[in-house]
Parts: sequence; C-alpha cells; structure tokens
Amino acid sequence: MRANKVLKILVGCLVGLLASCAQVNPGSSSSSSGGGGGGGVTTPSVFSVGITTSWEADPANTPTTWATCEVTTTSGALSGTTRLNTCSAVIPEGQLYFSKLHLNLTIAAGHCDLINFHPYYYVRSLSAMYQSPGSALGATTDCHEAMSSTPSVTPSKECYDGPAIDVAPSFPTNRGIYQLASTSTTVAYDIDSANTKRQARPYDTGNLWAANLISLAARAAGFADTPTPGKPGGVGVATGNQVQRDLSAGQFVDYTFDCHDVYYEDNYDLTITVSQDNGATDNFVDWATTP
Repeated sequence: MRANKVLKILVGCLVGLLASCAQVNPGSSSSSSGGGGGGGVTTPSVFSVGITTSWEADPANTPTTWATCEVTTTSGALSGTTRLNTCSAVIPEGQLYFSKLHLNLTIAAGHCDLINFHPYYYVRSLSAMYQSPGSALGATTDCHEAMSSTPSVTPSKECYDGPAIDVAPSFPTNRGIYQLASTSTTVAYDIDSANTKRQARPYDTGNLWAANLISLAARAAGFADTPTPGKPGGVGVATGNQVQRDLSAGQFVDYTFDCHDVYYEDNYDLTITVSQDNGATDNFVDWATTP
C-alpha cells in the first residue's frame, strides 16, 4: 500500500498533455533506471529527481531521502529518439500517509530547454451520472468528458483524484507543469500528505493519494470495489458512494518528467513509481490492497 523560494515557472500542458501552457508564479536505497559510463568515463547527466518526504507535523520539514533518480545521455531504453527511464521509491506506509512528498528536480546544462512534469492522477469515472465519494446521497457528477481534449464543459475535479488535482494549476484544464531551464534549473514539487488531504474533504483515500504502484492488469481493467474495513481509505462514508477505489479502465497517469528541446522534441523521459512498505501489517489502503 500504501518549497521554498518563489520560483518563476510556466505551467500547463493541456488536456491530452499538449504544450499549450499558462504562466503562474507558484511557491515553490535509490532505485533508478541505470545507465552511465564505465572504465572511469563519466556519462553526462541530463536531469535528476530526488524523492524525499517530510513529516507533516515537523515544523522544520526535515527531509528523508528515498531515491535519487538520475537520467543520463545513455540511461533508459531507446524508443525511437526518446530514452525511457524508470525509477521507484518505497516508503513505510505510515510515514507516507503522514508525510509530505517532495519531488526535487535538477536540470543539467546542455540537454533540456524545458521539462514537463505530469503529476500522478487517475480518472475515477467516465460516467455521465457518477456519484463521487463523500457526495450527498443521490447527487451525481457528469464525468463523461473527463478525458476529452475539447470538453464542452470543464469536468469537475470530483471525476479525478491524485496529486495533480492540487499541483497542476487549473486542473483539469491544465494537467501538468513545465519548467524552463533558462529560468531555473532547480524546482521542488510538493504534495500534501494523505492525512492532510483527508481533513480537507469528507472521505479518506488512504495512500492512494500519493502511491501510484498498480498492476498493469488492474490499470487496464479499472477498479470499483467495496471499502476495506479498518483501514484508512477503506472505511465507507455515511453518505454517497462508499467505493473508495474508483478507477475508470485505462485512465491512470503516472508521475512523469519529459525533457524537450526548443523544437519540442521529446528526448528523455522519466516515469516514477511511489509505493508503500507495509511492514508486518497492511494498515493503509493503496492499489495493491486486497479487499
């Protein structure tokens, strides 16, 4: 289961993850894809992402590092002209639930003119009459255009979940953020803890909020299961839809960083998976929890 100097960045990536973007001024065991030179030869770095957490109750925001994901000019599998890299971080489930998650981007010189960051999110439903968690009994939301690049009406955030709904400005009109290397080569993307998120809405999603580890089969098939009693994120609410793990089949977007040049050629990609270490007992619902 499962920063902070103001930085001038450009944000966006429209529905469909295109390059039309809006401008805002927001506040601000490693497991990587490998690669790199041998025999004393240093392979040039393209960019790196440090994955850290800090306890929500720690006023100093003291970071704990779980992974440093480095993309180099030779790392990852080549797909056409794009090198595809992966990286993962496994975090104790309690620490993940009560901690803020930080993805700290550093851009090396000479390879990326801009980097797109797409925070993790998923589509709960594509139904025209979706009853979202925590909604009043009988109240429905129209989600049938939730994945349309040209929706007639901007879909409600209730059709989605995951950090992108908070991190990407004007989500779901914008579902990502891009960073110009000429503006700043470092930026921290900060995600509230699941416990903090729980207090802001009338239901709990457990570690579904930040942990995006899900099997390919479950991703393709979707989820519509009943709550798991006794686990945060698995306890049904008093009204509305009691299903906590709603996922429309195939509508799951991972944490990704994409490096582009001035021609918007996609040269290096990094996909990040965050998961939880259950320890002796599975206490917080995530995509791997068995009801």
